[in-house]
This record gives sequence, C-alpha cells and structure tokens, in this order.
Amino acid sequence: MRIFGMGLGLAVLALAWSVYRQPQADLLLAGLVFCQ
Repeated sequence: MRIFGMGLGLAVLALAWSVYRQPQADLLLAGLVFCQ
C-alpha cells in the first residue's frame, strides 16, 4: 500500500511537471500511467 501511494505521488508529480513543460506530454504520460 505504501509503494502504491509513493508511485501515485510520483505519477502526480511527473504529470504536473509534464503540464508545466508541454501540455501534449500530459496526455502521453496519462496514457502510460493508465496502461500499467
């Protein structure tokens, strides 16, 4: 459960960073996260 929470936190952080960098990366990362 702790590992899942950590992974979720990292995913949110990466998502926020991708949005800051470029909006297109947001959709790509979201697809990657949901595929796993």
